[in-house]
Amino acid sequence: MEPKNMMKTLADALGFTFREGIDAFVESEFLQKMLDQQNIPAVAGILQNELVRAMLAKVFIGAAVGSYRDYESFVMFTAHPNPKKTQVPTIQIFLAFPKPFSHGLEIRPLAFGDRFLSFFGLGNRIYTGDRNLDGILMITARDQPEVCRLVSPQSVQKSLLQVFENQTAAKVADFGVGRSEPADTDPLERARSSLKLQADLADALFGRSDGNSSGEFSH
Repeated sequence: MEPKNMMKTLADALGFTFREGIDAFVESEFLQKMLDQQNIPAVAGILQNELVRAMLAKVFIGAAVGSYRDYESFVMFTAHPNPKKTQVPTIQIFLAFPKPFSHGLEIRPLAFGDRFLSFFGLGNRIYTGDRNLDGILMITARDQPEVCRLVSPQSVQKSLLQVFENQTAAKVADFGVGRSEPADTDPLERARSSLKLQADLADALFGRSDGNSSGEFSH
């Protein structure tokens, strides 16, 4: 299926709205939260540059935008700008927290360089105390005591493990959580499964109960 039609079908199935082009991302509340939280307003101006937008348009065809369990969410399809490349196209799934943290939080997959720095006691790494988590995650923050408290509940650690298991491109920040999935096989099921994991993590972080009696998806 042609990528744009695939994204429209995916949006309809999720109960989301398909928005075409880079504006789906540039004008999203998720990006605004990210820019505000990172204090980088200059990026907003860069994203309005015609040359930059033309380059991004080759990669971002649009997004399915909506709400999942009351969390603002969107799913983007990205393809390699050079059609001769064999890189597998992906869907980027983002879920915004209802209220951004202000801890300078970053949780991402642990890389070889992180292990090297940690061996020498460098990198300001935060440990959860869970061997499985600490074996796959790199957690850093400006407010380390608060983030230690935030990630200490068992429900949060369980959700973090599920979000990052078998993932190389997932990330949690003050403003939300993002994941990447290959789009070549059953992108709808991958998006649904990912959104559930991301919402479960947000529920755990904010002390919410799982589920939404009015339905999971909405425009």
